[in-house]
Amino acid sequence: MSSSTAWQLLSLALPALVGANMNAGLTYTISNPAPGHQSVSPPFVGEYFEVDSPTLRMQYSQVYWQTLPPAELPADIVSRFANKTMAVTGFEVDLLRQNNLTGQEESVPAYQSYNHHYSPNLVSAAVQLKLDANGQATGVDRGHGKILEFELRNKSDPPPPNARLNQAFVHGNGQEHRQMYHGAPTGYVQPIYSPSHFVLTPMQVATNDGTNATGPSGPLPKFSRETVPPNTLYSPLLECPCTDRVPRKLGHASSRIEGRCAIALLQSDCFAAAAASVGYQSIASNSTCLLYTSPSPRDS
Repeated sequence: MSSSTAWQLLSLALPALVGANMNAGLTYTISNPAPGHQSVSPPFVGEYFEVDSPTLRMQYSQVYWQTLPPAELPADIVSRFANKTMAVTGFEVDLLRQNNLTGQEESVPAYQSYNHHYSPNLVSAAVQLKLDANGQATGVDRGHGKILEFELRNKSDPPPPNARLNQAFVHGNGQEHRQMYHGAPTGYVQPIYSPSHFVLTPMQVATNDGTNATGPSGPLPKFSRETVPPNTLYSPLLECPCTDRVPRKLGHASSRIEGRCAIALLQSDCFAAAAASVGYQSIASNSTCLLYTSPSPRDS
C-alpha cells in the first residue's frame, strides 16, 4: 500500500526577470494589494538562476524534516560574485519529480506531497555548515527546527567584518509555497557575501499512496480516520496527526525563555521534564547556562 517516489525541491534564490517566472502560467497574488492593483501579478526584478536541492526519497505517510546537504550554486554565479555581495530581491520555489514513463521532470501535485514549511539558505564561500559526529546539521532547537550554525572554512580568507555570510529565507507558507509571491519591496534586498551554496531544511509529508488519489486513501492513523470530514479532498496526513508509537507523559512542567522558575529545581529534574514533555527516548546532550540576572530574549 505504499509507493517510493523520488522528489526534488527546486528553488530560485535570485529574482526572475520581469515576466519570466519559473512557475510558468502562475499568477502571483498578495493579500493586501494597493487599490487598483488587485488583479496585478507582482513582477520580479533583475536576473535569475536556478538551483536544485538534493533528492528526497520518501514513502507514503513518511515525514522528512531535517537539513539537506549543501547544494552548489551555478559556477558562473559563484565566480561572478566571488568576494562580492549579491543582492537578492526575490525567489520562486517548486517541488519536482521525474516521471518514470516519460523520463521528464514534472511538478508534483499538491495533493500528493504536502509541504508544511521550509527554510532555504544562501551560504557564503567563506563558511560551511557545522555538522555533528553523525553528519547532521547542528544548532539550537527551540521547538520548531534548528537554528543552523556555520563556521569559517579553515583555508578561507577572512571575510569583511560586516559581510552577510548566511542569508536565511524562512517561510512557513506550507502548501501555498508555489503561488506565494516572494519578492522584496522596491528599494530592499537581502544581501549575501560571496555566495557558493544553497542549504534547504524542508518539512515534507508524503501523501501519495500510489493510487494518485486526491482525497483520503491508504492507511491512516486512528485519529485521522475518526476526525476526517466527509467528502474531503485532501489527505488527513497533512494535518500532522499525533502518533501513538511515541509515548508522552504530560505533567505540570512548563518551559520558559525568560524570567525565573517559581521554585528551585535540580538540573536533572529540568532535563527529565524536557525529555518527557516531547516523548524523547534518548537525548544526545544537555547543557546548562547559569545566569544570576534574568536574561533578555536577545541574550538567552
